[in-house]
Amino acid sequence: MVRPSNNHQRRFSSQTETRTFKDGEVYFEGEVDISGENILFRLKEKDRKLFKVKIGIPLFDKPPSSIHKLDRLILDFKPEVIICVGDVVSSNFLEYSRFTPHILIIDMKSLREEFKSRVLSGESLLRKEYNITIIQNPPSVITFNAWSSIKSIIYDVVNTRSRHVLIVDGEEDLLYIPAMLLAPEGSFILYGYPGEALVVSIASRYVKNILWDVLRGIGFPETFFEKYS
Repeated sequence: MVRPSNNHQRRFSSQTETRTFKDGEVYFEGEVDISGENILFRLKEKDRKLFKVKIGIPLFDKPPSSIHKLDRLILDFKPEVIICVGDVVSSNFLEYSRFTPHILIIDMKSLREEFKSRVLSGESLLRKEYNITIIQNPPSVITFNAWSSIKSIIYDVVNTRSRHVLIVDGEEDLLYIPAMLLAPEGSFILYGYPGEALVVSIASRYVKNILWDVLRGIGFPETFFEKYS
């Protein structure tokens, strides 16, 4: 698999400046990291507790049992799009499920340590006809490029039934947020709760509204609510 270089990791910095960005006809204020990344949202340490809640159906079994239960949920709910956020979840899904996820969002790490998996190798992903995109997304932030990439990938999946891997140089943890907010209703967004569970989060208007309410209270750009909520 193509791996981001360590040099990329070292470019991330807390030095930022504020600029105005544009998404279509919507303007919003955001930071620009010293690496040049346009930062849409930065999670403050005091707000991390808000994202400790499991949003969805937790499957506490270890794989492959958890994946077999997930397969039954997929058969019952028939999600339009299946998105895996995280390397362990993505690897277990590809290894044990009878289904193939449409989108994988990975950073080649687990608990901030390097993670290697046969099924996440470049050769394996290409055999499964995944399109591979590499982006930068520093820890504890959502960049505008990450948001836009996920939006474009979901649009492509819905319209062409293609498969995509988004490899994140940095951290992918917060990218559950745009995945949930941008996915069609009824989609599955899967993520791991380290050491505890695989969480099956079902995209619904109810869940999206709760997530928007949380984000509105902690500084997510207001103009984005008008366009996407």
